Amino acid sequence: MKKKSEKIQIGAEKPSAVFSSADFWLDRYDEMFSDFDPSPYEGKMVSEDFIAAVMRRFPEGSAETFHLRISVPKKVRSVKIEEIIQKRFGKYFGGMAAEYEKAMKKEQKKGITYFIAGCISLLAFIGLGIYIGGIIADVLGILFLPLGWFGVWEGTGKILGAPEKYEKKQELYHRLAHAKYEFISEEELLKKIRKK
Repeated sequence: MKKKSEKIQIGAEKPSAVFSSADFWLDRYDEMFSDFDPSPYEGKMVSEDFIAAVMRRFPEGSAETFHLRISVPKKVRSVKIEEIIQKRFGKYFGGMAAEYEKAMKKEQKKGITYFIAGCISLLAFIGLGIYIGGIIADVLGILFLPLGWFGVWEGTGKILGAPEKYEKKQELYHRLAHAKYEFISEEELLKKIRKK
């Protein structure tokens, strides 16, 4: 019996490295899901260990086609359960992709707010010098000038940096949501390996 830490293994650690896609060797379907979630597969939380293993196989920016072969013993296989799991993966990873897209848009909106506030502060600083002048303008200028430049630079950073920060993960989860998940028995997989 495998130890808990050895349940999920990437193809490079098995003879199945001859395959171009990731291979997961499992004893049962539950190994892909959280041990602490008693929900049925339709709504069960995906295991962080499984997600981490997938991420190692398909890192951010990977150009590979996402095709995962998941090996389980023949005696525990169920086509019905596998169809449910595939739908769950699509829903789960699709939800994660939507969350990252939402976070990216939120960050950009925040950047626009910072940028506009910075521009207003700089215009206020210029206006004080033109229409008021004197010591009042100097004192207020100490406040408005740094605030203005901070808003402009911070806002620009958020607007331009948000896609770089979130887009790759959003794309990764989107591709995982539409990946091909192929279930195959250990016996059948080992037979293919021996033919290689």
